[in-house]
Amino acid sequence: MSARLACICMLPIFMLFTACEPSQKIKFRVDGAERSFHLTKPKGIKDNQTYPLIITLHGNPSSAWQMKTYTGMAKAARKQGFFSVFPNAKKFKYWPINEAGLIMEEMEFLEELILYMKRNYPIDQVFLCGMSAGGITTYHFALTCGDLLAGAAVISGNLSYFAAEMIRQADHELPPLLLIHGTDDFIFHGTEDELISNSNSVKNWKGAIHCHSDSKINPMANRHQRDDSKVQKIVFNCPTPFIYYRVEGGGHHWPGSRFNANHFTSLKLSNRNKDIDANELILNFFLAQAP
Repeated sequence: MSARLACICMLPIFMLFTACEPSQKIKFRVDGAERSFHLTKPKGIKDNQTYPLIITLHGNPSSAWQMKTYTGMAKAARKQGFFSVFPNAKKFKYWPINEAGLIMEEMEFLEELILYMKRNYPIDQVFLCGMSAGGITTYHFALTCGDLLAGAAVISGNLSYFAAEMIRQADHELPPLLLIHGTDDFIFHGTEDELISNSNSVKNWKGAIHCHSDSKINPMANRHQRDDSKVQKIVFNCPTPFIYYRVEGGGHHWPGSRFNANHFTSLKLSNRNKDIDANELILNFFLAQAP
């Protein structure tokens, strides 16, 4: 794991922020190992009604609680009628990037997590999203168990070299994908030992879902010019939905997050875009995939 990819989350940061939406930490066992996640339920659950589930994966090094606090996704998802789950990675707060055996362990964990939620709660569609290493893990799961997902979203994440090999062998339909990535993100152009570039990640995904060559590019309102970034919405012409919010000048951030991580790390995360809200974009994209 490179020092630059092991990125932004530091415990003292999150002591300053409290999440007031009701949640609980749940533990269960997968292959004899104790695993855990944080769960928030939608408002006003009704009998004989099912609800979508969104799973949000933290970056490296981090935790479920930190991701829940940083993004505000639990609160946003609850308002939209989602069950919201934040899992903890097994390996000391790290999702594996290219270690095949460890990756497949985590794929099994996420699959068992989905089965656990469906056994115990009124779940219908399942969606997965994540940032940084959590976004990379989202790609991994979409490529191995994509038939379990109604949609996926990746924030500040590229395909790993492992995933780039997997995508050529994917033997099932890949889920709809929303991608948000800043061009000044330190992993945008890839890393020598772990990640291919953003442009090659997009190219590989488009090839796997048989996109056409044309796309619609829509500049979004640049309401916060002082953040030194602006957003293009790119809608690819594909049989399966694929939307890319390209943040020109944007850095390694979750747009709309509860605080600016630049203030709490020595890493150069670059500009934090304020024109878009990742939670809103992700949830609306997932709701649009309803049958």
